[in-house]
Amino acid sequence: MNYLGNGMEQIKNIINITQDLNLLYVEDNKNSMKSSILFFEEFFNNIITAVDGEDGLEMFKTNKVDLIITDLNMPKLNGLKMIEQIKKIDSDVSIIILTAFNETIFFLESIKLGVDAYLLKPIDLDKFLIAISKVAKLIHIKKENKKCIKIMKEYHNVITEIKLLAKNSPDKLLEYINTTFHS
Repeated sequence: MNYLGNGMEQIKNIINITQDLNLLYVEDNKNSMKSSILFFEEFFNNIITAVDGEDGLEMFKTNKVDLIITDLNMPKLNGLKMIEQIKKIDSDVSIIILTAFNETIFFLESIKLGVDAYLLKPIDLDKFLIAISKVAKLIHIKKENKKCIKIMKEYHNVITEIKLLAKNSPDKLLEYINTTFHS
């Protein structure tokens, strides 16, 4: 899929689904951070930054984060250890690794940790757009799912509080009666 070949319309669509996401960007190299932030600002309105894995973990704990983009090789706490700690807090958080390391051991460990995408530096725009599009859509699906679950729980609570709720089949047989009535 070549996003550049398909024009700016596809990039605009990606920006529409990413702009409201809260990004935590973890990078220890100041030059990489500066240039990446300029790039990420095109896609995200809210970018939280951290300078190493330990700082990234603290930023995650104190901010609402939808997506993490992180390097691997960092002081204090490397990217994989940080991801491991974060996944203990929120196993559903989406994570993209952006690193210069392309060794198999890093790929395998990131798969075990449930990382959503693994991109190599320097950023290849087409690969980034494919990854961010996939991950952003997944984040939105997870958010919609949580909303639906909340609504279903509210309906369930209302239904269980009603003294009598019954449902008949088309042939007038009783199909359902709530448990409150049985009590």
